[in-house]
Formats: sequence, C-alpha cells, structure tokens
Amino acid sequence: MKHSFLIFALLLISPLIGCSKTIEPTDPDGIQQEEPKEYKYESAMWLWSSHATQEAIDHLVASGIETAIMNEYIFTAKGDFEACEWINNAAKKGISVHLWIQCFYSSGKWINPIKDGVPDQTLFDSIIEKAVKYAQMSNVSGIHLDYLRYPGTAYKTQGGTEAVTEFARQLSDTLKKINPKIILSAAVMPETTADIQYYGQNIPDLGKYLDVICPMVYKGNYKQKTEWITTTSKWFLDNCGKAKVWVGLQTYYSDESATSLPTLEMQEDIKAALKAGDVGVVFFRYGLFKWFTVNKF
Repeated sequence: MKHSFLIFALLLISPLIGCSKTIEPTDPDGIQQEEPKEYKYESAMWLWSSHATQEAIDHLVASGIETAIMNEYIFTAKGDFEACEWINNAAKKGISVHLWIQCFYSSGKWINPIKDGVPDQTLFDSIIEKAVKYAQMSNVSGIHLDYLRYPGTAYKTQGGTEAVTEFARQLSDTLKKINPKIILSAAVMPETTADIQYYGQNIPDLGKYLDVICPMVYKGNYKQKTEWITTTSKWFLDNCGKAKVWVGLQTYYSDESATSLPTLEMQEDIKAALKAGDVGVVFFRYGLFKWFTVNKF
C-alpha cells in the first residue's frame, strides 16, 4: 500500500517537474537575451594607430564590423611598410580601410582655415596633397576627415564656415578625379542647427561634397538619454542631402568615465540610431568596446 501511494504521488508531481521554466541564455553581462534579430546597416569603427594589430582585424571580422577608420598616425608609429601590410591584411579579411586625417588641428593646436581674411589655400593644399597620396594607396577605400571645424569659435571668424565648406569641395573634386570610387567622410558635431555658428559646419552644404557624414552622437558626453540618439540621427538624415549618415556612437560612458558600456546598453544605442531610418553606425572606439556581433543580437 505504501508503495502504491508513493507511485501515485510521483505521478501527480511529474507534470510539474516537466513544466519547470527553462533557463534562457544570457549575454556577456549576464542579462537574459531574447532570440537574436538581424539588423542590416553599414558598420565601422574608429581605431588609433596602436590598434593596428592582427587581433584588431580578427575582432572586427568576428563582430561583423565592415570598415576600419584608421588614424593616419599609423604611418609614423609603424612605418610605411608595416602600415601598408596591416591595411592589406585587413582588406584580405574583407575589411574596408579608411584613413583618418586631422584637418584643422595639429600638435595640440587648432588651425584657422582663414588667413588674412581669406581661405588659407596653402593649408588646404598641404592636406589635399596628403589625402591624394593616401587615396592612391592599394586597398585604401576611403578618406575620413576629423577636426573639419572650429573648436566652438566659428562665429568669431568672418567667412569661417564658408572656408570649411570650400575645403571639403576642393578635396572632394581632387579625390574623385584620381579615384572616383574613394569614399570621403567626415566626423561632425551633433549639435544640429548650432553646428554652423560654433563649428563652421554647414551640414546641408557639406553634404554636397561628402559621401558620408558621421555625427558624433555621444550621449554620455552630452549627458543625454538614448532617445536623443534617434532624434539627432533623424535631423542629420533629413539635412545631409545626398550624403549617407553613419551615426557615431560612444562605446563607453563618457570622456569623464572611460569605462565600456554594458553590451545591452550598447545594443539599445544601436537600435536607437537605426530607428531614425537608413543610417549606418560607426563606433568610437576600439579598445573600449565589449565585443558582440553588431548585426545580430
């Protein structure tokens, strides 16, 4: 009789055992994941010359990041041979390499593109000459412009905004003549209508000459919430003309707290950018990114 009761009790509780909740997989931060979803967008990452390693190439490939925006200092740090070897190795793995040039900032000092009341053509020519050299290199797919701006003081210089645009026009015209396929992009400030007054960046005009505009929508630095990424990205998408928009996302909390964002927060920032429409994403920066597959999560 006791045995019969035990068997009966087991039969009663066995369905409950079988219906126990399955433990779902978690991401690297220990947060429960939903079924991965695929996202189709162009992706890139800014890299410093110290990141020019085979490991970096492997990381980009594994995470699905398509473009490496490599700082031009790679040639100083590594020498021409090693720099070109890294570019070629990246290309062999399917990574497009864009070389990142600092325009109006050098050795810790800003350079005014206006000299004696007119655009500084000597300055323009020196930067254009360097960009042409890079654009003619094997496996260099793009030229990326940084510091294409004033440091917040454009309103103090008459003709400053026009000079910034004129430089972009001259560079674009020159590069397209020697390599029509070269991609010309630029990092711009994310302050939308204020970009003209403070930085000399007229986004609609720059969009006539750039292939890609990369607003640095760094929510941590601006102490903004994720929704700000969507609204700011949408403004650039609506105002950049023919240029594509690659939304620059910060991979860490802020310049005041250079700690990598949790994976889930980074993924939410990507979704916020993509919510704006047909945009790409460029991550700043290598070394402060928790690796995951950026087009499927």
